[in-house]
Amino acid sequence: MSLTLPAIVIDTETSGWATDPEARVVELGAVYVDARGVIMSEFSMVVCPDDPLPEKSSVDKALAVSGLSREDVAAGIRESRVSGAFHDWLRAITDGGQPDADEWLLTSFGVKFDQPMVERMRAWSMHGETFWMPCIKDEASTHMKLTDSIPRNVKGHRKGAASLADAAAHFGLTREGDAHRALSDARLAAEVMVALVRAEAGA
Repeated sequence: MSLTLPAIVIDTETSGWATDPEARVVELGAVYVDARGVIMSEFSMVVCPDDPLPEKSSVDKALAVSGLSREDVAAGIRESRVSGAFHDWLRAITDGGQPDADEWLLTSFGVKFDQPMVERMRAWSMHGETFWMPCIKDEASTHMKLTDSIPRNVKGHRKGAASLADAAAHFGLTREGDAHRALSDARLAAEVMVALVRAEAGA
């Protein structure tokens, strides 16, 4: 399966890496992109995990990436309620009807990270199925390698994969909002995805 429109593009901010079983989503952002490549609807919530965040330095370092504090997270919407709210948002996009599978296609810039993190959220699977497309990062990296456009690192070597900022710069896209906030990153990832779909179609 390749990237296709319409689609839901998500992003998460978390309290740690997916390899940490205690890590949880602390912010969920998503945008709905229609078949024309236009962002038609947005979803954004700071998430308060149902289990308290562990008192360890790795959590504080992870939160610092997004600028969220423990107090911000504690004041967020409970994890179990966010799962239901997100699926309610999906249903609203399809005017209250049960959407077809292709209307609930999800992706993100980093599917290998975001998918296991959102599926770890309590009650996520209770509210309906979601179907995942390929990772935008992988597709962007492949596209940029074909044109020798992936930037070099500080040692002068080509990066193994493009970052979100690299991919946005390649397509001449400008970010709206702060980096490493879920909705801002989801918007930019969606714009990269649209650019990739159009490039593949020769548009």
